[in-house]
Amino acid sequence: MDCRNAEVHLYSLILDEKSLEERLKKDIRQGLRQKDVIERSIRRLPLYEKLNTKKIHVSGQTPAETVAAILRDTGIKDEYEKEKRADMEIKTGKINEKETAVSEDLESMKRELEAYRKMHRGVKQEYDSIVRQMEKQKEAGRTKSATYRQLMGRKLTYGTMLDLYKLYDLEE
Repeated sequence: MDCRNAEVHLYSLILDEKSLEERLKKDIRQGLRQKDVIERSIRRLPLYEKLNTKKIHVSGQTPAETVAAILRDTGIKDEYEKEKRADMEIKTGKINEKETAVSEDLESMKRELEAYRKMHRGVKQEYDSIVRQMEKQKEAGRTKSATYRQLMGRKLTYGTMLDLYKLYDLEE
């Protein structure tokens, strides 16, 4: 582990005599320590005050409360909270960017749909117009004329387009 950029914080976790004795008795009951540990530990309590460390009085504190005190003292918790907020801001920004992109995509799709509908109406109108013109040509007995044949070609083209709309369920 590379520790070149590490900060070292020295702490002594201090208990009052009563709390120390209670904790040690619990360890003795669990078979983790011998009875003589209580007297030795109580005698050593004053030595902790002489150590060049930050003292944290932990009598009555849970381990989680002790950790929180150390984190507050080192500023690690503040850094963690800042990073967490920054991450959240980045995620929120990405969400906003995605929402904007989705919104832009929706607008683009709306424009495309409107353009499609406009084209579809135009194809139908042109097809109907061609059919009417062909009927007039037929009534006039001009079914062999170049105009009628051109109209026939256009009718087939526009009819094919309308058939494609039906094929892809774009028209009923």
